[in-house]
Amino acid sequence: MSSIISIFLKEKISKENFFDFLIHMGGYKQSIGNLEQGVLESGDSTIWLYYRGESFNLDNEELFELNNIIQDAKTEIAIEISSEDGSSLLAKDFCEKISQQFGTLALYNEEGIFFKSKDINKALYIE
Repeated sequence: MSSIISIFLKEKISKENFFDFLIHMGGYKQSIGNLEQGVLESGDSTIWLYYRGESFNLDNEELFELNNIIQDAKTEIAIEISSEDGSSLLAKDFCEKISQQFGTLALYNEEGIFFKSKDINKALYIE
């Protein structure tokens, strides 16, 4: 079963910059109806990436927690991680590279827990 995490970035990134970055990483853009998603694959491992921009779907308590890690985050990207071995490592690689390119990030997992970028392994359940 796949899992979904969100990453929040301090810097504002346009949808075009997001897809350019993904393509530079070796991924590709896919359109399904009105939905545009990014796909990054390595062997059997796959992650799907969804640009959400500034439309965070967080309640006040979650926004408060996010602001404790990143003041005024500007961009959200959702990552759906396949259950195949190595997919979490692919997501980790994406998170590290986008953080290097665009600055500080926070991660938010399916359990409703926020993590700082230094805790990527915990957020993605990587031992």
